[in-house]
Amino acid sequence: MILPGLKLQTRTLVLSIGVALVPITLLSVGVLTQIRASLLEQAQSDHRGIVRRLRDSIDANLKEYQRQMELLVSDMRVQAMKERPVHEALHNFLGFHDSYTSIFLYDHELTVRFVEFRNHSSEGDRLLGVKMGPGGSAGKNRLAAALAGVLATGKPAFHDYLRKDSSRSMLLLLQAVPSFTGVGPPVGVLSCAIQMYSNEFQDLLDGLSLEGSTYCLIVDRMGRAVARKGQGLPQVVSKVEIPKLGEQPSGENTGWMNVLDRVDLVTISPVQEMGSTIVVGRPRNEVLVLLEGVTQRIVLFAIIGIVLAVICALTLSHSLLKPILELTEGIRKVGEGAISHRVRTWGRDELAQAGEAFNRMAAQLQKGKLMEQIWAQQWEKKDGS
Repeated sequence: MILPGLKLQTRTLVLSIGVALVPITLLSVGVLTQIRASLLEQAQSDHRGIVRRLRDSIDANLKEYQRQMELLVSDMRVQAMKERPVHEALHNFLGFHDSYTSIFLYDHELTVRFVEFRNHSSEGDRLLGVKMGPGGSAGKNRLAAALAGVLATGKPAFHDYLRKDSSRSMLLLLQAVPSFTGVGPPVGVLSCAIQMYSNEFQDLLDGLSLEGSTYCLIVDRMGRAVARKGQGLPQVVSKVEIPKLGEQPSGENTGWMNVLDRVDLVTISPVQEMGSTIVVGRPRNEVLVLLEGVTQRIVLFAIIGIVLAVICALTLSHSLLKPILELTEGIRKVGEGAISHRVRTWGRDELAQAGEAFNRMAAQLQKGKLMEQIWAQQWEKKDGS
């Protein structure tokens, strides 16, 4: 028996409310959970769309750089490795392409043979004859390994190089220089430094359409913002801490992250060729703003449903329990000797049939009592005579 310690009327009322409350609660929780999941999926989809559009633009730029370098290394003046023709070719290349700051030409032993700077700096003179190899700084060792890889495979590669003197990242495009005769292994490697943090990348962000407080940044390997767009992140924020995503992260990584004094939904996508990271974020309260409004409406509807459930429970308990209580009261009175008591009946349901059966029983008891009284009177008369 459910809730045996309570009266029948109280039990019926509690159970009726519970039967109505449980499905309302489950339905509300289910709807809110589904809406939350849909909002998060939509926000993540928006972030992925922004990242992919930006990556497509970056990839297009990088491919254009590769095409320009392929044209440069195909120049016979570069392939001949002669001082005057090489300087002329490199100087003309820098004059025509504003995205490059310097060009280094290494021979097959990875020794610096030629250097050209956009600003005609004399710094290159002291670098001539320097051989790249083990024993230098970590950054130079990485660069030497990258140069050796390009020389061995003949395939171009991007290399993110951190200058020790400026703590500034440079994007180097490494391209093998084929032999002048077209036969045999490459005769050297050309390394071009690209202004990866010039206005080009800010222009890429400016071309994006961002909704609400969504923000987008490109940060270098040190976490410094080099291009940004969006009002969701204050301008005073110039550096962000990128969580470690593993040894070889790929694709988009999305999750809730602490940003200043709030929580944002942030998508992080590394651009390995540039040694940089794309960051797209949006404040949590803006992502789930629709959920808050829906939650208020669902709570209101749930309260209305509970009130209606209470009213229905009261009505139901009254309509069901009134005949039962009257029947119980009739049984009690008949048990106490009031055999003339009858109960009212409504309709033709089981309770009405039980009431009619009780009335017939009470009538039989009353008839038996009357017969008993008659026989008692007869016996008294007989004894008196």
